[in-house]
Amino acid sequence: MRTPVLRRLAVGLAAPAALALGLAACGASDASRSDVQDELEEGGLSAAQAECVTDGLFDDLDQSQINELYEADNEDDVSDEINEATDTAITECASE
Repeated sequence: MRTPVLRRLAVGLAAPAALALGLAACGASDASRSDVQDELEEGGLSAAQAECVTDGLFDDLDQSQINELYEADNEDDVSDEINEATDTAITECASE
């Protein structure tokens, strides 16, 4: 089942008024870097932007938080800490 959170992140870089995320829920396994990056690219980010955001998220969040983000349907489904890490990654990677 696809969820909109990481995809909205991709849209957020292209259109800052739509800041949210959009990843895909994939059962009980951990979300990998490639899962996150692929989902961001499918959401419209360039490969460089997606790699930058993915690196930022994996640097700032632990695996359980990455999984929480990856499985979230919207921003309200994740903690403030995850939303802050996401906002930071978007800001730092917007010009990639």
